[in-house]
Amino acid sequence: MRKRQVVTTLCVVLTLCLVAGICVIIWRKTSDDNDSPKIYEPVTQFNLSQFASLEIHEDQINLNFHKVSKANTKFFTNAILAKGIHNDSKMTLTDSWENTGNLNFDWEDGSNLNFQKIQGSDLPIHCIQVQWNMPNGSMETPMDCFDMKQSYWFGGFEDAFQFWPLNKESISSAPYVTGDGFLEHNIGDVIEALVISSSGVGIYVHENSSSYLRVNENDSGLLCLYGKIGQETPYFNVKEEPIQSYDICQASDITELWKGMAKRYLPTPTQIPSEDILRYPIWSTWARYKAEVDQEKVLEFAHEIKNHSFGVSQLELDDKWTSKYGDFEFDPEKFPDAKEMISNLTEMSIPLTVWMHPFFNNDSSAFEELSNDGLLIKSLTSDEPALTHWWRGVHAGILDLTNPSSVAWYLNKTSILQSKFNVTSFKFDAGETNFLPGVYKVKNPMVSPNLFSKLYAQMAFEADKTHRRQEVRTAFKSQNLPILVRMIDRDSNWEHDKGLKTLIPCALTMGLMGYPFVLPDMVGGNAYSPGNIDKTVLPDPELFIRWLQATALMPSIQFSIPPWFYNDTIISISRKYTTLHESFANKIIALAKNAARKGEPILRPIWWLSPYDSEALKIESEFLLGDDVLVAPVLDKGVISRDIYLPMGIWRYDSTAIYEEYSGPRWLKDFPAGLDILPYFTKIHFYSNYP
Repeated sequence: MRKRQVVTTLCVVLTLCLVAGICVIIWRKTSDDNDSPKIYEPVTQFNLSQFASLEIHEDQINLNFHKVSKANTKFFTNAILAKGIHNDSKMTLTDSWENTGNLNFDWEDGSNLNFQKIQGSDLPIHCIQVQWNMPNGSMETPMDCFDMKQSYWFGGFEDAFQFWPLNKESISSAPYVTGDGFLEHNIGDVIEALVISSSGVGIYVHENSSSYLRVNENDSGLLCLYGKIGQETPYFNVKEEPIQSYDICQASDITELWKGMAKRYLPTPTQIPSEDILRYPIWSTWARYKAEVDQEKVLEFAHEIKNHSFGVSQLELDDKWTSKYGDFEFDPEKFPDAKEMISNLTEMSIPLTVWMHPFFNNDSSAFEELSNDGLLIKSLTSDEPALTHWWRGVHAGILDLTNPSSVAWYLNKTSILQSKFNVTSFKFDAGETNFLPGVYKVKNPMVSPNLFSKLYAQMAFEADKTHRRQEVRTAFKSQNLPILVRMIDRDSNWEHDKGLKTLIPCALTMGLMGYPFVLPDMVGGNAYSPGNIDKTVLPDPELFIRWLQATALMPSIQFSIPPWFYNDTIISISRKYTTLHESFANKIIALAKNAARKGEPILRPIWWLSPYDSEALKIESEFLLGDDVLVAPVLDKGVISRDIYLPMGIWRYDSTAIYEEYSGPRWLKDFPAGLDILPYFTKIHFYSNYP
């Protein structure tokens, strides 16, 4: 009897399976015969957590996020994964999510998309690792795109135009590598593949990924990532298949998201830079003298700074103090007694730093020495140096930073400058991947070309571990270094084209990438003549003052064009704001020490205090110094007032002796800000209606 029941049950089950299979065949046949555009209904909906789910379609996978906070329960469709996958290749799903936190999508062509739950964290974020693994012979991964239209996105990279938020950017398929922002590479000198959104969703791309990035291409409103390799890419040395690996994290709001992701992914500085360079201005010879600098002019400049009663942390000797580019020795014609010059500066309590770079023009003696010793980056097909070009040379070797002997050679040169001449520290220029030869070989292969920038910054730190007065302009995963990171050269204009309007967005973006010790570019910009970096054109005096005001409460100030090139009014206002910076120096230094402990930025976006405030999320012309000083400089030509947004709290206006108090959130329309006024406010009480 029991056997008969079992047989009957099996027959019923087999019949149902047969019917289901016939239905699927009929459905597929009907779909294939239909010439109209295919709209696939979800095959499967899969819950990754209470906050995230997948909708699995035939031609893509939708990743949906639910808002965590009680302040907003809106449903977000945040990502389209597997965009570009061949939909004629069958896909299978292997589900062990509940047991091992692992989910695999496998296509017949060998493509694999893996989801891995990141376990065991006490951070206020939930993270999932996503990785594409491709079959043999693949050159690209499918594209994963995140919807930017329903939220605001921040972070990721320095940029020549530096819009805030990222939604205003437009990038058409650029490799996610460091590049000279002044040359308007799509992605700039400082990068960290960590982007966050106001919806509480963030992305962190792992350094082993051969990543390309698209942002709002053709006004798509999408941020897209994919992997790509090949001889025409910076990832030409990847011998296997392209990998695209990243983590997606979610938190209750954007501020908590950043704090959680920073703690997980970004190292904190081991110390802080010299307190002097956070207290007093840096003075550079570059914009004033360009390459025509010499010993007499350096001493002239130093005496002028002292005679005009301006503070000085150090004087930076920029291009061109050497005879040949790559020979790090003082040009005896321009600097007949460099040691005596530096001694005179020391008597005036002015440390000297000198300009450095990783290039060796082929007419320098160092080029021959390094070439013979195999310490330069080599041609892919021989042991000859692979030549590159830069703004001071068209045939130059570049130091192989993966070779410890190359680094030791370079640091020996900096050590001689310190011991023999009493040079205090160094300005390290360049170091971005775009200066690498097209294809090349190095002593120790790099998993990512970005490691060249990381190694360069590390070498810069090694050159002055004691005083920590050096600066770099490129960085990648270098957050642990207690050194200044300089913005790329700015042009002397009011606009978003490397001009004044980029200073605040750039400083805030650097902070979100984990670089709190921001060095804004020279006050007034680099004073370039169009098409000629060696000709100085004096910036407009109004631009000069507004530029100084914008940087007065940033971590450091840098001058090159001096205020006394204008008039007594400009000198007086300039002295007022260098004095203001000095009065805030103790606070800046305290925030720097906090950054070394917690990794938190010194300069913070307005939304830091009000993460759900839609107005605060859009503000690119104001910033917070810590949590309690709001700075709102004038950034437009010819105006003596501006609109200022105050987030939640009670704010006291401190720019004048009136000390008015205002309750936020609110706009202050047409707030007075004459040429000598930098509006800033101090938070005296904070309250929040947010959960």
